[in-house]
Amino acid sequence: RSIVGITSVGLTNQPNLQLPALNNQQGETPKEDQSMWSLVSEALGLPETATEQDAAAKIKELKKALNTAKMRAQHPDLARFVPRADYDAAVEKASNACQQLADVQNQQQEEAITRAIDKALKEGRITPATREYHIAQCRSEGGLERFNEFCRTAPVIAGDSELEGKSPEKNDKALNAVEREVLKNLDISEEAYRQANVSVM
Repeated sequence: RSIVGITSVGLTNQPNLQLPALNNQQGETPKEDQSMWSLVSEALGLPETATEQDAAAKIKELKKALNTAKMRAQHPDLARFVPRADYDAAVEKASNACQQLADVQNQQQEEAITRAIDKALKEGRITPATREYHIAQCRSEGGLERFNEFCRTAPVIAGDSELEGKSPEKNDKALNAVEREVLKNLDISEEAYRQANVSVM
């Protein structure tokens, strides 16, 4: 036979490395490639017998699912999610409604307290000097009920002065000489003096 070509050259005929030749032309898949393919197949959820076409199809399927998930995240289903702006508007509306209801209830409470206090004053159950005290007590929780119960059994401590609707009596008494002299020195007329006395009375 004659030499037709050289595929490799070695400088020693006794190599000390137990390695396959770098130009190995074996047709079989190396063990490293087989191990890598097993890992890829497992990660994709494919059997070990899957082909490259199976892997490509699986990757395409996963990419499609990812895009679908992104679209759903950007445009969520209204049956399961509420847009933030709509949610905030609903919360604000509910808060305003609660505040308006509280304002109405407070106003009604104040009116009820005023009626109860005025009634107690008219009946003489309390005195005008303690009006603010009783109002503050009525504003506390359950205070109005306790005040009404108190008024049902409280004695009359401030009777009618019997002055309502009456006008002060006129002072028609004539001034003496000393009084007239004082008024003259003060430059005050007798009529102004009498009107001032009526206002004081």
